[in-house]
Amino acid sequence: MSQAVVIGGGPNGLAAAIVLSDAGHDVTVFEARDEMGGRCHILGDTAGVQPWALKALGINLERDSAEPLHHATSGTLVTVDDAVTGVAAWRAEVARFTGLIASLSSAPPPDIRQDAPMFALLGPAFAGLKLGRAGALELARIGPLCAEDWLDEWGIPRSAQAALCAPALHGTWMGPRSPTSALAVLFHTALSSQPIKGGMAALLTALTARAQALGVTVETASKVVDIQVTDGAVSGVSLADGRFVESTVVLSTVGPKSTLLELVSAKSLPLGTEAFVTHVRTRGVVAVMKCQVSAPIFGGASHVVVTDDTMSLERAFDDAKHRRLPASPALDVYQQDGQVSVLAFGAPFDLEGGWTDEAKATLKATLFEVLSAYIDTGLIEESTVWTPADLSEDFGLDGGHLFHGEFALDQFLSFRPHPSLARYQTTIGGLFLGGAGMHPSGTFTLGQGVLAAQSV
Repeated sequence: MSQAVVIGGGPNGLAAAIVLSDAGHDVTVFEARDEMGGRCHILGDTAGVQPWALKALGINLERDSAEPLHHATSGTLVTVDDAVTGVAAWRAEVARFTGLIASLSSAPPPDIRQDAPMFALLGPAFAGLKLGRAGALELARIGPLCAEDWLDEWGIPRSAQAALCAPALHGTWMGPRSPTSALAVLFHTALSSQPIKGGMAALLTALTARAQALGVTVETASKVVDIQVTDGAVSGVSLADGRFVESTVVLSTVGPKSTLLELVSAKSLPLGTEAFVTHVRTRGVVAVMKCQVSAPIFGGASHVVVTDDTMSLERAFDDAKHRRLPASPALDVYQQDGQVSVLAFGAPFDLEGGWTDEAKATLKATLFEVLSAYIDTGLIEESTVWTPADLSEDFGLDGGHLFHGEFALDQFLSFRPHPSLARYQTTIGGLFLGGAGMHPSGTFTLGQGVLAAQSV
């Protein structure tokens, strides 16, 4: 039985550990924080967790019926469902591409490197053929569009558009008027279905129990500070407490930039690797507030988007672009059993003047002010705010980005994070990448850790 080390105890780290252990490896997970779970503690959307990933992990979780999306605008709460003009027809159009997107997201991306065998492209090619010529041309047309233009074509009111777009933009550096934002909305919607019953807490419990049942060793408060490379292959990891753990397999679920630029010595990287990894874009645009409430807010609705329309959503992005405090961030609110996650779109990682205590207090006050138009904020008993800078510091998210890297036309599928790394194995023997900065992208899928571990 070979020794394998997994860096990061978030959902992808636990998923990778489960797959590796099930394949016969003796697995140890090192988590820098005091508790396991990583992004499970700050995200709220489980609708994108892929059934094939759970099946590969040997986990069976009950799904809730898909509750309608709610939109808070102008002091009122409305439902965004098929009764809204254009939404049913648009969702039918998304369903036209869902099979292809799901197929691409359940396997390693096509290998497009110059020396790659041509047969590696056959699977994606056959999947694409199912669209037909008209479908393929339409997909190619949608890709470069901005989301607002695309949804305008279906006659969807721009207030409802904002609710449909906002969750898809968390993983991007885009507003609804940015080119290619339609592709982000398409992928996010196609990969989302029914949420997990019990939410992120249930998912984390199931992952932890499965890892324990397989004998995975888990160490919290154990930060990896160096990946040792000997003769072009990993030989182990060094920990902040001075220990060295030998291993011929190291699978990192922290960001590609953190792994290759901070944990690996530059002299161990092939020529040119440092340059292209440096240019992977990881600009965080979302702050997170986690709350405990004494009674349900928004009438108990599990998912509410708070922003008036696509113009308001675009202006929130403008604040991030110009590195200023968000005046009216777009809020994506997830509620489960008295716990609320508020994702505030429009908060820049590199705020002008920095995220001082005063700036952070101003952001928190703004979040409460926006919420106060719809709920009694006195129901919020406890709250913790993480700016993108906090997310980088506390959760190890590259650039404070929730997905370790932006979803963009040049940073998805075989280009995520780069064609030479997209299939999870690095140019260093035994070193694999399996965090959220890898394929598949578009939403929280749990697929990266599974696919990376399967490639070992």
